[in-house]
Amino acid sequence: MDYRMIGLAIAILLLTGVGVVLARRFRDPLKEQNDRGLACLNGGRYDEAIAEFTKVTDLDPMEPCGYYNRGLAYHHKGEYDKALADFYRALDINPRYAVAYFGRGLAFDGKRDYDRAIAEYTKAIEMDPHRMWGYCGRAVAHSLKGQHDQAIQDLNRAIELAPQFASAYNLRARCHYEKGDYLAAIADYSKAIQIEPPDSWIFYHRAVAYMQSGQYDRAIVDCDRALETDPRNADALYNRGVSHQYKGDLDSALRDYAAVIEIRPEFAEAHWGRGGVLATRGGYAEAVIAFTRAIEIDPANAETYSCRGYVFFQQAKYDCAIADYSKAIELNPLNAEALYNRALAYVESEQYDKSITDLDQVLEIESADADVLYCRASAHHHKGNLDLALRDYTAAIEIRPEYAEAHWGRGCVYEDKGQYGEAISAYTKAIAINPQIAEVYGNRASAYSELHEYDEAWADVHKAESLGLTIPPEFLDELRKASGRNE
Repeated sequence: MDYRMIGLAIAILLLTGVGVVLARRFRDPLKEQNDRGLACLNGGRYDEAIAEFTKVTDLDPMEPCGYYNRGLAYHHKGEYDKALADFYRALDINPRYAVAYFGRGLAFDGKRDYDRAIAEYTKAIEMDPHRMWGYCGRAVAHSLKGQHDQAIQDLNRAIELAPQFASAYNLRARCHYEKGDYLAAIADYSKAIQIEPPDSWIFYHRAVAYMQSGQYDRAIVDCDRALETDPRNADALYNRGVSHQYKGDLDSALRDYAAVIEIRPEFAEAHWGRGGVLATRGGYAEAVIAFTRAIEIDPANAETYSCRGYVFFQQAKYDCAIADYSKAIELNPLNAEALYNRALAYVESEQYDKSITDLDQVLEIESADADVLYCRASAHHHKGNLDLALRDYTAAIEIRPEYAEAHWGRGCVYEDKGQYGEAISAYTKAIAINPQIAEVYGNRASAYSELHEYDEAWADVHKAESLGLTIPPEFLDELRKASGRNE
């Protein structure tokens, strides 16, 4: 459940004036008592509000307003069953008291019974179709169910009825965001900002939408504006750090993550982001510390284990990498990326059977992927399963014809099978795609030597050496002897 959407539901409750004011004659005792209750309700003093509204019901047990307003106070306290009892009592007194259906919808939202909430909001709309609060409430319930299109339809109608109600635009922006339509979300947040003085959180939410749409400079500007209003807004600082990181401004990102951690030391994502920056800079030891702290705070986040596993892999600590990837997979068995990365670590630690098992599973989860097939081919090749290796290298090339490393790998298999002509063709294709891989020239020199094509072999030796490859002395001795050349 998105806590921000529940927060917006409460905003509807407060901003639409749903606490009912009795329209009675001046200095009416019942109205005065109800007004005292509303003052407590609007001031967040819910226990006092309940006591004041109880006096309203005592003064006139047949006035639905007292029960409804007391129900709102119970709702704010999270006492949803008591709230429902009061809303039902209001409707017993007046079955056409539309706002009480809205109240019941809020209570069912609080109880996470969204289908019943939608039914109540629908009844409120039927009773009073020209008030926007029923549409807004139903939109919240639809959105909490993941039904964002239905929510947007309701919010469109709410905005038609109340085009200056900023919270409706905020709600609709959130629905667009959840659908991945970040530009529409930005437009709605911008409209809300035009309508009423924005608070820190509106700029923050628009900043997140800008960030998701790749508009990092604008995201940073909005985070700055959020921080002008609330300098200790850790979420705005964090997202500004992420935006700086995406832009490649790693110093600024680190500063923002550090500021977040100072304000909120248990902000796991800030430690995670800091670890990412440090890893990018090659500060692997510090990155491990940062990721470890993030894991201590939130041990159920599979992504953090994967990130620390990556750092361990870069340090050639393959057992540690495998352990972290295994934990990530335990938390999310369908985590194809963690399975793939664990397979790479298994290859490096020469556990080829385990690598192949992981890669088989990746290919079951995802459609055929050239990198996964290449990695499995390499594992088969290391095991001596030449036909299986050739099959996977070929499949990778079919997906990605310009995959130089796969052509290189296929050449190595052909060479191991004694098919030197086919090996030379594969190596030549790899070189045509990427002429800077020194090892391919070394391999092709070997294949040329087997076919007694010594001029070509020596040409490849010299090219490989020019690219920085050290040719094994024993191969050079054999080539000199076979070719009769002392190069």
